[in-house]
Amino acid sequence: MDDRKALFEARYSVILAARLGYGRDGDVYVTSTGNAVKFFDRVDGYSREIGAYFLLKERGISTILGHHVPELIDFDDELLAIEMSIVKRPFLLDFASAYLEDEAPDFSEEVWDDWTAQLMERFGSNYPKVIAIREALRLATGLVLMDINPGNIGFADEQ
Repeated sequence: MDDRKALFEARYSVILAARLGYGRDGDVYVTSTGNAVKFFDRVDGYSREIGAYFLLKERGISTILGHHVPELIDFDDELLAIEMSIVKRPFLLDFASAYLEDEAPDFSEEVWDDWTAQLMERFGSNYPKVIAIREALRLATGLVLMDINPGNIGFADEQ
């Protein structure tokens, strides 16, 4: 990762400061220009996320049900890096597990029931809003969001 970070800094004349976040798909850093850069560990997650940002940009979508979506600033296929704006709560982030409807994983009813129970536990009273956000994204873009957690969907009343 350090090699990719150094190459990104040299290539784009920025400094990568503190790590803003991390997850199963990669790490996110704040840049000296006030944006964020996400470095992906795998090509498939990078491809899905960049595809989602292209769809969002093409359709002029900056919010989903009042939740801010980062704006695509730049990307680097070689470094598997996406530069995006930093958004404040309420937000919707992380599209590495957002599949086009016809490519979305097909799970058994038992798996969906378990997933639903986990979401209800994670989000409590915000669960219906989470489902509404997921559906609004699908209707606006054709993307099915699979990685749903409080780090990816943040509400204004949370810290």
